[in-house]
Amino acid sequence: MSEGRSRDRQVLATLFRYEIKRLLRDTRMIIIAVWAPLVLYPLLIFVMRAVEKSEERRLEETVYEYALVGDEADWGRTIIDAALALEANDPDTSRSSVRFEERTVTDAESLLRAAELHLVVEALSPAAYERVLTEAETESGTEAETESGTEAEGQADTVAESESVAEPALQLPTLRLRYRAQSDFSRNASDRLRSRIIEVRSALRDSVYRSAGFPVELEQVASVETENTASAEKEGGALLGLALTPFL
Repeated sequence: MSEGRSRDRQVLATLFRYEIKRLLRDTRMIIIAVWAPLVLYPLLIFVMRAVEKSEERRLEETVYEYALVGDEADWGRTIIDAALALEANDPDTSRSSVRFEERTVTDAESLLRAAELHLVVEALSPAAYERVLTEAETESGTEAETESGTEAEGQADTVAESESVAEPALQLPTLRLRYRAQSDFSRNASDRLRSRIIEVRSALRDSVYRSAGFPVELEQVASVETENTASAEKEGGALLGLALTPFL
């Protein structure tokens, strides 16, 4: 029995050596399977990284042009100026700063669609904001009716019913950021300005709490701490697995 197993192992070893020698003699296979990945993969990674850095520089060096419209433009300009002041004086040096420039235009929507503006900021009163929402619902209902008349009628009834029990109108003005999602520059302008506006909103909200005599600092309310329980070896293994997967 042992002699049969030994003979089988010898046969397998002979076949293995034969196949390896045959593959090593195939020059085309060696080039495609070995040398090409060794050369192309690092080159591809280098090119992708260079393109990524070039795109990052373009996003950082671009002056983002925006237009401020709406019936609450003066209030909106106050919020935008405060947001841009935070952007200009950001102490976090690891985050690249960006520059914004306001343009006075007559038809901001057309310029945004024509890619002549990166961003349109609408500062709307509560009545104007409700009107915009109503117009958007009407347009969506009209499109649905064009596709399917019966289905659209059911949707219209639902909207009418929900409006009858709607909550009271907002008592504060609203900022709406309009951008082109297919453009990296327009999307980046919206993301950066939106994050700064949220910081301004948080600061204004906190000032109201403090002026009313809130007994503790807001940072102490529902504080959250995170702790990483993975060891350095496990983190390194996870990163190594991600790096080896494409090569394998």
